[in-house]
Amino acid sequence: MASVKFDGGKCHGAGEAKAIMRHCDAEQRKEHNHSNADIDTSKTDMNYSMEGLSYEEKCRKYDKRVEECEANMTKFRKDRVTMVSVNVKTPEKLPPEKEDEWFRKVYDLISEQYGKENMIDGDVHKDEQHEFF
Repeated sequence: MASVKFDGGKCHGAGEAKAIMRHCDAEQRKEHNHSNADIDTSKTDMNYSMEGLSYEEKCRKYDKRVEECEANMTKFRKDRVTMVSVNVKTPEKLPPEKEDEWFRKVYDLISEQYGKENMIDGDVHKDEQHEFF
């Protein structure tokens, strides 16, 4: 069964949002050491971005969207949530050759539900696998 993790995924400001984007970006993963024991760096080249964006492009897209939203607000909290990171697990019995198609369908569905303009990107991690309970 698929799962979505919303808890802990709230980012309060650009610092937190960009740290998540940096962690998820395939090229950034190659440049930085990670203490996460679940990352198998021999598989990092298999990771990819759904939109084909670099870390820098994701940051610019994030900044632009936050700016657009703030332009329509007269007041806002400094500690407001500016991005939510969603983790989606593949269904347990999904064959590996179907994963990319499944991720694309999930990304498209979330984009449709919440608005393409509100999506920064989707990063598929083939190098980081967790046991989910």
